Amino acid sequence: MANTFNTPDKPVNITLSIGLIESWLDCTFELLYSQSDIALYRAKNNGRNQVIILDKFKSNSDISGKKTSLNKR
Repeated sequence: MANTFNTPDKPVNITLSIGLIESWLDCTFELLYSQSDIALYRAKNNGRNQVIILDKFKSNSDISGKKTSLNKR
């Protein structure tokens, strides 16, 4: 579900998907980047307008995480 914002020219539909991860001191940038990418695509694939938070290392085949909806209430 997209949120509609009125602009001077026309209405614009916007969705927002966010992927967050937990970091630790000895983690590499590449690992942080790949894990946040997994979380982002999980949010997009679950219907958009939500935040997915991965709280520990997940592989591509195990991308469970916490979900927070961003839809209007």
